[in-house]
Amino acid sequence: MKRVNKTKNNLARLWQSIDTALSELNIAEEMIHAMKLDEKSDTIQTSLERFDVFHLVAIKNELEEMIEKKDPDYFRTQPEQPIRKRNIVEMLQYCGTKVISAFPATGKTTFAKEMTEQGLKVVDLDSSLYKDFDVYLEDIKKLTESHDFVLISTHEQIRERLRESEVKYAIVYPRNTRMNKEEYIKRITERDGNGKLAKIIEKNWEVFIDSLDRDFNAQNVYEIDDQYLSEL
Repeated sequence: MKRVNKTKNNLARLWQSIDTALSELNIAEEMIHAMKLDEKSDTIQTSLERFDVFHLVAIKNELEEMIEKKDPDYFRTQPEQPIRKRNIVEMLQYCGTKVISAFPATGKTTFAKEMTEQGLKVVDLDSSLYKDFDVYLEDIKKLTESHDFVLISTHEQIRERLRESEVKYAIVYPRNTRMNKEEYIKRITERDGNGKLAKIIEKNWEVFIDSLDRDFNAQNVYEIDDQYLSEL
């Protein structure tokens, strides 16, 4: 049953990716029909790149055929563009997502520091400083108005409130494997010392990961192994 649910979750996220790519296809089609290939070539190349990233080869081929019908010489005059997957910052900025709900020990503090050094306004909003999720939500919403990214916890209660408030958010969490469980418990223990949070994670690992697996409301999903946010 868990494997079936996991497959359903992956399919739902795939459809989200397809919806995003199709919206780009509609924009590109309008550009093509308006005969604005030259002035919009960068945007069209970006769309083609995203179709490759999402492995939507059929859609990419259809778009290329449309372009060639309008301008047979288009691809002969365009330089080769290397396919490069966007990093997490580029992808979230592209999607307009400012809130990152990241699992403990994924490197939220380090990510905030490194992004700040690069000129972005990023804040790591520690949920342990709050006793009320509604207050936590209000602070998150306020900070999105003045910051590029707001890093928050993965509590189901706050993610539900984000959904109800129609706030876009990304989730970053580890895959449910024995090695990942051991790795994250080790990280948390080394970081916190007293082991209180590590014990909570160890006891509720399956529950926490399952809750994130079933989150169909997240705008962006990063299911990772031992990577840190800064490496995505």
